[in-house]
Amino acid sequence: MSIYKINNRPVKFICIALLSMILTAEVQSQDVNEEQYIQWTSSVGQMLYSYHSAFDIAVRTIYQQTGSDDIPKLYAGGPYDGGWAFSFGEIESNGEFILTYGVIIDANGKVLSFDHFDFRRVASTHHTLAAHALLEVKEDFKEFRSEADKFEAEVFRYAVLPFPRNQLTAFASPKQICNNATLVGNDIMYTLTRADSKIISRTRFIHSLINFPFDKPDNVVAIALKVPDNPMPSPVDVLTAMERGERVAVFAGMGAFMIEPDGTMKKLSDDDPMVKDLQE
Repeated sequence: MSIYKINNRPVKFICIALLSMILTAEVQSQDVNEEQYIQWTSSVGQMLYSYHSAFDIAVRTIYQQTGSDDIPKLYAGGPYDGGWAFSFGEIESNGEFILTYGVIIDANGKVLSFDHFDFRRVASTHHTLAAHALLEVKEDFKEFRSEADKFEAEVFRYAVLPFPRNQLTAFASPKQICNNATLVGNDIMYTLTRADSKIISRTRFIHSLINFPFDKPDNVVAIALKVPDNPMPSPVDVLTAMERGERVAVFAGMGAFMIEPDGTMKKLSDDDPMVKDLQE
């Protein structure tokens, strides 16, 4: 048995129903137990994967339907019957989010509808709030990135997710542009107020940018990320496992964790052969 070992600098520390229960103030407090955090990380990572997958389909659909890659840079996504509804457009001076395109994707990645609005269509409340939040995050991240070190990825992608109650959670992470590797690291999570898109907090994950190559020895059973100064895996680690379609072992301060390709996660016991293999 072998593990694909990758060391890195330390990191700082789907279901909507589950997120509503656990992504509240107590989740960010010290009262949260390990199992709750595992559930939180897994659920958010799965939601992040679902969002990005549906977003990519939405962008491809617009291109296929219009033949133009001049797609609005401002967008918003919201849960829709197990899938996602995406809106693309711009914010007017009065704060309204005016739509150019709308795409709805079901849970299986099937496009349910595509709309190209040739009239003034105002977005829903959630999409308007999410669009404002995305604009705020992009502007803040641009400034923060210029001041902080180790943001080495060339292109970043964003996701604004509808939780917790009265707030929004956004992620900025490297866009996957390599055919032979997955880009890991350079990740940051934002918490914002829902009503006025004010940034409450930033949580920076892996500082450096890592390449997880697809070309690995045949006997490798999992790729592994060593982050001993980080207590536990992050939702972006779950996203990585799901995008690669393979297991990712995260060796963190509170122990070793295995993330499966479906986004589920569990803690490994100290006597697990995989843990011993890393320690040797």
